[in-house]
Amino acid sequence: RSQNRIKASQAYLTDACQKRLDFVPGLVDMARKTLAQKDVQDIHTAAKTAALVLQQVIAHAPPVGKDLIKEFETSQKELTDRLKQLLSRLEGVADKKDGQHFLDLKNQFIASQNQLFAAKKRYNDEVYYFKARKTTFPPSLFAKLFGFNKINYTDFSKTLFLPAHQIFASTTS
Repeated sequence: RSQNRIKASQAYLTDACQKRLDFVPGLVDMARKTLAQKDVQDIHTAAKTAALVLQQVIAHAPPVGKDLIKEFETSQKELTDRLKQLLSRLEGVADKKDGQHFLDLKNQFIASQNQLFAAKKRYNDEVYYFKARKTTFPPSLFAKLFGFNKINYTDFSKTLFLPAHQIFASTTS
C-alpha cells in the first residue's frame, strides 16, 4: 500500500512538472519580443533538458535510482532558475499590451511552483513513511519476509521546488 502511495505521489509530481513545462512556450514567445536571443535560448535549452529528464523519470519504474533523481533535480533547478531570471527581466520590459499576458504567465509560474512544492513534500512524506514502516516492529517482519527491506526510495532535496514566495524573495535579497 505504501509503494502505491509513493507511485501516486511520484505521478502527481511529474504531472506538476509537465504543467510547468507547458507554459514555457508562452513565456518564450513573450521573451522573443523584448529580450536578447541568448536569454530566449537559455530558457529553451533548460526546458528541453528538463523535459527529456522528466520523460526518463516517468518511464522509469519506481524506485527511481539516485543518479536519475540527481539529474532530475539538477534539470528542474536549472529550469526554475532560468524561469525566475526570465520573469524578473520581463517584469521591467513587458509593454502595456503584453502586461496582462505577462501577469497571467507569472501567476501560472507561481501556481505551478507552489504545486511542485506540495507535490515534492507529499512524495518525500511517503518515502519517509515507507522507510519508517520497513524498519519498525512488527511491519519490519513483513518487510523482510516479502523483500521490501531491499527497496530503497530516494527523497528529493529540501531546496528543490521551493514555494514561489521563497523563490522571488531570493531575487530581492
